[in-house]
Amino acid sequence: MMKITVLKTETDYNKACKRLYDIDFKGGKHTSSEIEEMEILTALVEHYQNHKSKFDLPDPIESIKFAMEQKGLKQKDLAGFFGGETRASEALNHKRPLSMETIILLHIYLKIPLSSLINDKLNIGFKLEKKLSSAQAFKEPKLLQKFKKELVYV
Repeated sequence: MMKITVLKTETDYNKACKRLYDIDFKGGKHTSSEIEEMEILTALVEHYQNHKSKFDLPDPIESIKFAMEQKGLKQKDLAGFFGGETRASEALNHKRPLSMETIILLHIYLKIPLSSLINDKLNIGFKLEKKLSSAQAFKEPKLLQKFKKELVYV
């Protein structure tokens, strides 16, 4: 049994994952102390992953293309989600940002996780001509409408 402590570094995290792997795949029945150790290590690993680890979220367009490939769909099959074939082409080529309506439809019908469709990579290739802080946006939601029209492709 390894000495169990809070996972503070990536090295601690990697050691805990290796220990979990070793116990899980040792073969045979697990003892009660091994099961307890696995439960504790699993909780620590999950906590580390949720609070310390930074997973790179996929580009929303790549998530859509992956779902299309998995389901055997073509761009024209999704035209209705985007409001037409031209808009679908523009969005899937990073020339038009995804609308919230499109994001919701893709999530519901293609089962693409929202975290894959809405993240900091959502508008890669787009920039605002003016800066708008999130504090301003929450205080004055009407400002968002103004800035929404000022998206410019880079």
